[in-house]
Amino acid sequence: MNIDVLFAEYAPRKGEAVAKAAVSEAAKPISTLIERIYGALPPSGATNEAITAATKHLAAEIMEFVPRSADKSAAIRCVRLVRRAMTVALSVERHGSGRTRDRALTIARQELSKAVWQAHTAIELADRA
Repeated sequence: MNIDVLFAEYAPRKGEAVAKAAVSEAAKPISTLIERIYGALPPSGATNEAITAATKHLAAEIMEFVPRSADKSAAIRCVRLVRRAMTVALSVERHGSGRTRDRALTIARQELSKAVWQAHTAIELADRA
């Protein structure tokens, strides 16, 4: 593998915008759920079932639109961490410390951003690296 390929800037190819948009759109409901748990939005709808459905949908979009690569695997791993952090935050919201909840939600936000970035990187580098 040529290291220059990994760090080059590439013009978008046909289909990349659609794939990136699918992943980005699938991430939006998760962001909304994070804000509901955090308290920035009304909490209705922030349930374990909603978290599972939203993260499974994002993972499915990654599976469909992102080519097989280490970046794709990393994106899926990040989505799993998002789900875990959100369920911890929801559980703590009901039974424990706001500080622990805030920390879990910060992790969820970070991992969600990383999941989208990893997926976009895999799409950009497909057949190049």
